[in-house]
Amino acid sequence: MTIWQFISEKISPYLQQGETGPQGEQGIQGVKGDVGPQGEVGSQGLRGERGIQGEIGPQGIQGLQGLPGPKGDKGDPGTGSGSSYQYNVKNYGAVGDGQTDDTQAIQSAINAAGSCDVFFPRGTYLTHTLTVSKCDLVGEGNGFIGGTILKTIWNEPVIRVFGTDDGVTYGSGYLLAVKKMQILGTENAAHSNQHGIVVEGSVSLKMDEVFILRCGGYGVLMGSTMHMDVGWFQNSRIQKCKRDGVYAQGNGLKQINAVYFTNMVVMQNGGPGLTLGGTSIHVENCVIQNNTGPGVLVTTKDMTSTATATARAITIDNNYFELNGGASVVVESGYVNGVAHVIDNLNIYENYCYEKASKITWPGVTAIINGIELPGSSRPYFRNIFVARNNIGSSDLPVTSGL
Repeated sequence: MTIWQFISEKISPYLQQGETGPQGEQGIQGVKGDVGPQGEVGSQGLRGERGIQGEIGPQGIQGLQGLPGPKGDKGDPGTGSGSSYQYNVKNYGAVGDGQTDDTQAIQSAINAAGSCDVFFPRGTYLTHTLTVSKCDLVGEGNGFIGGTILKTIWNEPVIRVFGTDDGVTYGSGYLLAVKKMQILGTENAAHSNQHGIVVEGSVSLKMDEVFILRCGGYGVLMGSTMHMDVGWFQNSRIQKCKRDGVYAQGNGLKQINAVYFTNMVVMQNGGPGLTLGGTSIHVENCVIQNNTGPGVLVTTKDMTSTATATARAITIDNNYFELNGGASVVVESGYVNGVAHVIDNLNIYENYCYEKASKITWPGVTAIINGIELPGSSRPYFRNIFVARNNIGSSDLPVTSGL
């Protein structure tokens, strides 16, 4: 207690209280005290325990392994080298410049190859007739642009495929192929024997990715002097030949047997697109257009044998016909040398026919139904004819449903 507080407390009761004096001035602010020490950090809370991990589920059953895919075709050899082929025509002296006669060099390679492949690198090979009986002829490219070309300027076939020469025995020849090349003629009508490929004898032939162009004769000629055993013609084009695109016709004793045309283009040829006579011939998924003759001519009239000849089991389905001369399909038969030559088991269905004549014809018809002409009963050399679901149209007529 200060002295003034003491005096005030002791004597204040005896003093008369005076008026309140004026308020004194505010005192000077005291010095700020030091900051106190920081408190201790509180203890950390306890960490929660880790949850228990769930068990691993059972493994699923392994799926079945897929079946292996089909084996692919043999790939093209490297450009110009033909390293995967033992018999390369350039190794035998072929030049491939379109001017040099390469016949002897190519034939030497074919003779040496036996039943092995003979390879033609890209180039244009001028040649006389090449005779093949065992080996495959394989070009480079797709047969259309910038690949292998076999060119002729002479009145003779480019390729002659020749099998067993007895003309009777089926199945005694070899299976061989012509692939990935163009066969180029002169488009000269005076060169009537200038055929792209001639097939003779008992032989089986596959033609794949081949472009036959401007031959003075037939694109493909089969069975004119011998019979052909089996043939596959696919993914190819026959164009601007002066005669039929394909002529496949035996003579009665020597016949065509089992020939298949698939994914073909046959156009702008001087006769029918296809002339067919034989046994088991199938035309499917083809484009046949702008030929001077019918799209397909099924006939036995050229079978000159005195024995009965039959065109049997011929199927023409799912093809496109356009602007051929006459009709899409013409079927004819008759008596040759006093013997009836018969068309038996002919099936024509699901074709699109867009023609000027716009019909499928037989001679001596007695009925016409939706553009399809049917043979009359007076034609005993037609048997088991089936025509159905063809679409018939023309530049003058709308498309209508066939039988």
